[in-house]
Amino acid sequence: MPHTQLAPTNDEMSALLEQLVAEQNEERPDDPTPATFKAASVNLDGYGPNELVVRLESPYHCGSGGCTLRVYQYKVGELVEVSRTTITRLPIGLVEPKSSDWFSLTVGVGGGGMPNGRALLRYDGTKYPSNPTVPPAEVIDRTGLTVLDIQSPDYPLVKS
Repeated sequence: MPHTQLAPTNDEMSALLEQLVAEQNEERPDDPTPATFKAASVNLDGYGPNELVVRLESPYHCGSGGCTLRVYQYKVGELVEVSRTTITRLPIGLVEPKSSDWFSLTVGVGGGGMPNGRALLRYDGTKYPSNPTVPPAEVIDRTGLTVLDIQSPDYPLVKS
């Protein structure tokens, strides 16, 4: 399993907050609804700086099936979104086997009439699947190394 840091550093949190606020201002410029997020710093690709695994929590980012999970990577010193997966539930985990040299993610699924379970999200070389309830996501019966769960800190996402 990867060497994990889990709690983002102050520099990572600063860059992440800047990125999330910019995205929120672009996606929902007039929406004052408060949002929170959970974040973990994990080396998903096995080299270079850690990637950030982020679960956004607000009425905009969540529905009866769960909330949006995003993965960010540093590219040339800039934080860039790698993937966005909707309707995820906690806990979020990491498992092997690797896919395209990245660790696979596991997420909880359920709600919206769907039975509760776990889904395996394999990295395809550019992103993780966008929906954990349909292929290429797969059913899995374990979490793996937990990186985000209900006890992970909630950080406020405050629009500027």
